[in-house]
Amino acid sequence: MMKTTRNILTVVMTMAAIGLPATSAHAGLININNAGFEDASGAASGGNLATPADWTEEDPGNVYVDNNGLSWSPEADRNLYFNGGTAAVNQDLSHNWSSGDTYTLGMVGQNPGWDTTAPHEFKVQLREADGTVLWESGDLSVTGTVAPGSPPTYTGTGHIFSWDIDASTFTSVSGAIEGLPLNIRIANVSAPTYLDDVSLDLTTAGTPPPPPPTPVAISFGTMTTDGDNGDGAWQTSDGWTGFGTGSGDQANDGSPDTPSFWAGAGYGGTGTSDGDLLAAGDYSIDFLYAPTYQGSQLLVEAFAWDGTTQTLLGSVAPTMPASRIWQNGNLSFSVGSGSSILGDQLQLKFTNTATSYVGWDTITGDFYPAAVAVPEPSTFALAALGLLGLGWYGRRRRGRAA
Repeated sequence: MMKTTRNILTVVMTMAAIGLPATSAHAGLININNAGFEDASGAASGGNLATPADWTEEDPGNVYVDNNGLSWSPEADRNLYFNGGTAAVNQDLSHNWSSGDTYTLGMVGQNPGWDTTAPHEFKVQLREADGTVLWESGDLSVTGTVAPGSPPTYTGTGHIFSWDIDASTFTSVSGAIEGLPLNIRIANVSAPTYLDDVSLDLTTAGTPPPPPPTPVAISFGTMTTDGDNGDGAWQTSDGWTGFGTGSGDQANDGSPDTPSFWAGAGYGGTGTSDGDLLAAGDYSIDFLYAPTYQGSQLLVEAFAWDGTTQTLLGSVAPTMPASRIWQNGNLSFSVGSGSSILGDQLQLKFTNTATSYVGWDTITGDFYPAAVAVPEPSTFALAALGLLGLGWYGRRRRGRAA
């Protein structure tokens, strides 16, 4: 009996160990479509092609694919060709990054055989799809890597680039979210430059967390004016209240989303979300704001509204520029799963707390639902261990009673 129990315990403890996060020694190459730039289309000057397949072009007029064989490159195949400006290409990858990952990024870069002296530089980045840069190579020179000739020849190995990248450093990047897909970007610094044979090897694979929840958009009622009839009063609609006669007009305010909304000292407006009830999770409210003169100040507050009482959820008094320059503002807060305000409506209140007029505009909100906790495999294994222990103990007691 003791031997059998020991074997069961060994199996269960092994299950617990298997359930713990782990890394593998080598996971293989991460797929990069058209990594050699062989697939391209469209005619461009100098016999080149205009568009590399599967890559998103930036400044397309300066992005080509060299199609001249051994005329200007030691390689007979095609190369990505930056001709200047802000030329760049990027591609979303299917791999979701983890802080336990390590990568080896490799590629070839060279000067064209017809220009061996001018500065030829590029850089490469690993990013998230929204443009958050997780890692960057810095400016890389390929000047002098190719000597002219028929065909041109490499002068050494300076055209071969390789980097070992530890993804644990990504967690210190502001705005980075572990578990999101990677994006690779190659950009011109000083052209002309030829680039080729991009590879990204996942040398060690960590255990990625589940991707973040998809945000749910929150809408708020629109605010409308009375057509600037000279009395300075705002006409409000769709749940916005509290403007009063101290509010100003929106004429010639320079807002990117005219008309915008301006309020005098002590005035503002309160808006209730359109049917969205508060739930457990994280909230992010974005808005534009601007002062009329130096000394303006805006207070933005979020409340839970149950039809009678307001409960403050968060507030922000954004830094104001010295003149009427529109800025991006944000108010973020969280609602816990056991909160008494669950099911209340969300209200926003904008108030001018200074003497000069202040404006706001383009209010948008996102709600990120709280993740539902799912026990790790090790937790299930430990629970099984406890149940087996109780069963074994009960069996011993019955044996003794007999």
